[in-house]
Formats: sequence, C-alpha cells, structure tokens
Amino acid sequence: MKKIAIIIVLMFSFLVSFSQSSTFYNKILFPLQGSNTIVNIITEDSVYYILHLYLDTPYVNNQGMGIMKVDSLGNIISNKVWWDTLNNYIVTPGNSMILGMDTIIYFVGMNNKPNQGFSATLFKVNPQTLDTLWTRTYTHPDTAAAALPGASIFNAFTAIRQSLDGGFIISGMYNPGCVPNTDRKAYLLKVDSVGNVEWIRKYPTITSLYDIELAPDSGYYFPTVYNNTIRAVKVNKYGNIEWSVIVNTKQYPHVPLDLEILNANYLYVSSTFTYDVTYFQHSVVLAKVDIQNQTKLWEKNYIVFNNFKCQSLHQSMGLDILPSGDLIITGTVEMLNPDNSQELYHKGMIMKVNSNG
Repeated sequence: MKKIAIIIVLMFSFLVSFSQSSTFYNKILFPLQGSNTIVNIITEDSVYYILHLYLDTPYVNNQGMGIMKVDSLGNIISNKVWWDTLNNYIVTPGNSMILGMDTIIYFVGMNNKPNQGFSATLFKVNPQTLDTLWTRTYTHPDTAAAALPGASIFNAFTAIRQSLDGGFIISGMYNPGCVPNTDRKAYLLKVDSVGNVEWIRKYPTITSLYDIELAPDSGYYFPTVYNNTIRAVKVNKYGNIEWSVIVNTKQYPHVPLDLEILNANYLYVSSTFTYDVTYFQHSVVLAKVDIQNQTKLWEKNYIVFNNFKCQSLHQSMGLDILPSGDLIITGTVEMLNPDNSQELYHKGMIMKVNSNG
C-alpha cells in the first residue's frame, strides 16, 4: 500500500501514530540551495527516503535530482544529488521510487542530454550511504527509428514496482517513430533483478501511464487514458490487455490518475473532471471496480475548494486505503486569496471518504 504525504514546495508534514497518541509537525527542508521539489517518499522503519528534483537557480536549464534520508523527526540525515551542467534529470511524481525486497532503493526517470534526446533510466541506490550501485539506460521502444541520424528521441520511465519473481515492471511514455511534437504513447517494460530486459509491450491507444500495481496472478493493473476514455486496465504477466473498465464517465474527464487494490477483490481509481470549462476548473472523481465481475460498482465526484488542480509535471494525485477501509485522496487545490479575490494560490489537500465514497 502506498504511503502518502502532502508536499507543497518543501513543506514536509508527518502524522506518526503510536497507540492512542499522535505527533504532528511541519518542517521546511532545504537540502540544497536553489529550488527543491519533493516527488516521492518511501519509508523503512523510522527513516524516510525522499526523492526530489533540484534546480540550481543560475543554471535554470539543468535540473538535477536527489535523495534525502530523513529521520522520524524530519531531520536530514544525509542527501545525495545527481546534477551536472550537461544533463537534465526528470522523475515523475508519485510512483517512481520503491524499496525492493532486498531493502535497496530503486527509482526510475529520464535523462536529457544535449542533442541526444530523453533516455529512460533505472537507478539502484544503497539506502545506507545513498551511493549509486548501478544505473541502466534503455533504448527507445522504436529502436529502428531511434537509430536514424537526427532522430527526435523521447523515452521516459514513469513508475516502477517489483514483480513477484523479484524483477521489476516499469511503465513508460515515448514518441512513436521518434517523430517530434507527436502524441506520446505508453508501454510496459519487464526487467530482471539486475535490469536486463525480458519483454516490452507497447500500447498504441494508451496516452497516459503513471501508476502500476501488482495483481495476485502475476499480472498488473493500471489507471490510464485508453481509447480516449479513463479506465482501469488489467493485463497479464506479459503485458497483454485482458480487460478494462471505464471509471470516469464525466463529459470532460481528465488526468491525473491513481489506483489502489483492496483485498484482491476491488479496485479504487481516482481521477478528475472539468466541471467549469470557462475557467478550466477541476474536481475529483472516485470509482470502485469489482475485480471478479470486471464491473464498476459506483462512481462519485467531489467539488472541493475552488479547483483541484494537479496538472503539471511536479504535481500528482494520491490515493490510499487505510486499515479501516476508508480512503484518503490528496492533491493540490487552487484557491482564491481571501484578502484579494483577484489572486489565486495553491494549497495541499487531504480528503477522507469512507469505503462507499
């Protein structure tokens, strides 16, 4: 089950429960001078590993990335950054870092080198020292087109999970045929425990894939935009689509998306929709799917604050299932400044609903 935290700029909020008591605090973290944006958090015992993006302000075209190691009180233990003036590193928020079965950190992203395009990369990192153990860079899914002189290459990993056999399933986005300014399509890549490719499955009608979850039969679930509709999709262990269910029937459905599994029987999928097309204002959609019958049980929408706006690369929607069965939805909302109705600002949002929405 994914652990969710809300981060606005670098406000790091913890709610740690011990028996009947709770401790809550906010901390502003400054791992490096410049701009820092948290994109993923994983936990091991009382330690938090935080994957973040780093922008050294004088070199605005060169974005780096780093991992912070933070104790249970929010104090930075150590920090490692990957940054240089010849590379631009990008990692997508929400699902791009995991702690493996071997208690080693794995994360995925992309590396943009001058005149070489965007290359998808898998990193393996020692959680004790934050040293890089190895990296693997992978070719564009359309290998023949990518080999042509002057090819426009875009190949980005977006999410990673460890498969039941100890390898990894990775989702990605690419530009078919290496054609510039074309619609990006999705794919799944299966690699073994040391990053060797086992298979790749491209999806020509899927245009969004930023989350993937394991199914008990060694297959996978993911939320996506499939044939221009927002769906929960089930694939087998080789990435072949077995079934899909539409989970957002609004007139103007929209990303971002997130998916969680309850007891191998149900899927919950969160997404958004545009409820005001004049001002492009969004709100939350939540759906529940019966896995055995492959049907949607219900779909509900929630207009929260002024605008549930999680549209940019560095913002994402979170969905988590609590032990009680209740659901937590997180994201960024755009609100009017109470002191100036012409001014908007952004806040982090946490919404709790019961198992029936």
